Amino acid sequence: MSEKLEDILNAARRLPIAQQRQLAEQLLQSSRQAELSARPGDARAGSIRRHFGTWDSGDTRSADNERIDHDLALEYGGVTHSKE
Repeated sequence: MSEKLEDILNAARRLPIAQQRQLAEQLLQSSRQAELSARPGDARAGSIRRHFGTWDSGDTRSADNERIDHDLALEYGGVTHSKE
């Protein structure tokens, strides 16, 4: 255990028992939320997917992968073999 973590644990042990329980509950809730957000395909992932495709740039070729690759290559100084 790191020294900082041990200092925090020692400070928590000096709290009244009710506050220790409250702290433990908050830490458990926080760690559960972190685990859920790290899981692929969780409910939160769908919340961002509802925004996919909602913005229209006005460019009919904005999803053209070859054009995107070409633009990236130009930006990063790569050589392109585009027929444009």
